[in-house]
Amino acid sequence: MSKKLFDEENEFLDFENQDESTDSDVEETISTDDDSSGEFQQFGKFAIDQDWLMSTNRESQNPHEEFEYRALEENLYELFNAAPFAAKYEGNKKVSKHEMVEVYLYFLDRISNAERYTTVEKFIAIVNFMKMNFETMYRELPIIHKEAILKELNKKYHIISNKKAHNLF
Repeated sequence: MSKKLFDEENEFLDFENQDESTDSDVEETISTDDDSSGEFQQFGKFAIDQDWLMSTNRESQNPHEEFEYRALEENLYELFNAAPFAAKYEGNKKVSKHEMVEVYLYFLDRISNAERYTTVEKFIAIVNFMKMNFETMYRELPIIHKEAILKELNKKYHIISNKKAHNLF
């Protein structure tokens, strides 16, 4: 595991190929000059795990995927402004449970270049955009759409074949 140790000028020292037991023993202190008394104030060691930093920074992921996701969000925003329910859900108003499927299908039918995005990408984008609960939305979906999502997830992650369940529907 690679750790980066940052000092007060945001420069870093790279400690690679060290086991974690020795990392905890090393103490780096950073001193700053206190303007009022002229004394130094001691700060302890701080480090950021590079793997965590890379996984939480969406900008460092695949730029093509980011571009596609932003294009899909912009398309959803344009569709939302033209939607008959736009005034009803303006702001952060929650979509009611019995209208979730209607809203989802409205967006799904009107997405431009629909073949450009996968079923799972469309599902995630629509649910995120309308701030719906993923589990509730999935439970309310018609069986045809659930099957398409599961087939895509099975193709990519082999979720059905790992459970030895071949006929779900």
